[in-house]
Amino acid sequence: MATGDIIKQKREDMGITQDDLALSLGVAQSYISAIEANRKIPNLPFAKQVAKFFGCKVDDLC
Repeated sequence: MATGDIIKQKREDMGITQDDLALSLGVAQSYISAIEANRKIPNLPFAKQVAKFFGCKVDDLC
């Protein structure tokens, strides 16, 4: 499973929208959309931020 797919699944499991996630992480909704569609790969600092938000390790996003 690709990183974007994992992030999307975790987000949906929490019942939050892309907008909610984007606001929480301080990025645009379009950036979350691009990651979830696997058009963009998050850099390590952002991946750490996402992992912290979801309460998991960065390795869990790979």
